[in-house]
Amino acid sequence: MYITWCDTTPMRPVGRPVTVPTALPVSGFGTSAACSGCSGSGFEATTVQAIADECRIGLRTPFRYFESRKTSPWGQLDGCLVHLRDTLEAMPRDLPIHQAAQRAVLNFNQLDEAAVSQHRQRMALILSPPALQAHSAPRYANWRQVIAECVVRRLGISPDAMLPRMVGQASLALALSVRALAQARGCILA
Repeated sequence: MYITWCDTTPMRPVGRPVTVPTALPVSGFGTSAACSGCSGSGFEATTVQAIADECRIGLRTPFRYFESRKTSPWGQLDGCLVHLRDTLEAMPRDLPIHQAAQRAVLNFNQLDEAAVSQHRQRMALILSPPALQAHSAPRYANWRQVIAECVVRRLGISPDAMLPRMVGQASLALALSVRALAQARGCILA
């Protein structure tokens, strides 16, 4: 069984409906196989065929769930961002925005004990190869946007104001810095 780093509703598959007898665990089959395949041979050398072979599925099956090989390590990020948005919205209105963002980001990164190893492997993969770093830019922009939108709603300011953008940028920078430091030290974030 695969456990995701964010329990949300399953991502809507890309492409035609699933026709295999048993639906594959969307969050795990691509991310786990991509990560395990890449850990041995590196991201650039890992093909979609290798991921499909690892999962014992057909070559076209991963494309029902992920747009590309570079998308698979991100799992269900869109669903996780919905969860992050909901968590931010549920924060008490009298809580300062920096504390609300901190609590929401900590909640966003809570993991089941069984998912820690896979998540660490996935984050090491996402944070290292240049090809994935470039591919990550739009996902990081979506993450920052969720934080910025919260600032706009809570403070009643213009979306074009500097503050929402700064809080979004700073929140992501802090989260990535802590994640990279933890990876380098072999720590598990609590």
